[in-house]
Amino acid sequence: MPSRKLSSSQNKTSANKQTSVKKSSNKSKKSAAHTKSSTAPKVKNVWRSEEDKILVDKILEDMPSPSWSKISHCLKDRNPNACLVRWKTLKKRLYQSSQ
Repeated sequence: MPSRKLSSSQNKTSANKQTSVKKSSNKSKKSAAHTKSSTAPKVKNVWRSEEDKILVDKILEDMPSPSWSKISHCLKDRNPNACLVRWKTLKKRLYQSSQ
C-alpha cells in the first residue's frame, strides 16, 4: 500500500488539534487542583455568651419569623447560616435541659 503523505498545512492542523486537546485536558486538571488547594481552611469561631445574648434578643424581637440576614448584621463575623445553626443548637439545649 502506498503511504499517503500529508501536506505541511494538513500536518500542522492535525498537530494543533492534538496539542489543543492536550492543553484543554491539562487546564481542567490544573483548575481543579488549583481550586482544591486555594480554598482556605474553615475556621470555627467559638460563640461567646455575649453573642448568644444578642442572638436571642434579636430573634425575640423578630418573632415569629426572624430575618437571619438582619440578625447576622448585628453580630460581627457571623453569617446568616451561622446564626440559624447556633439558634437551633441553643433551642435544642434548652429543650433537653427542661426535660
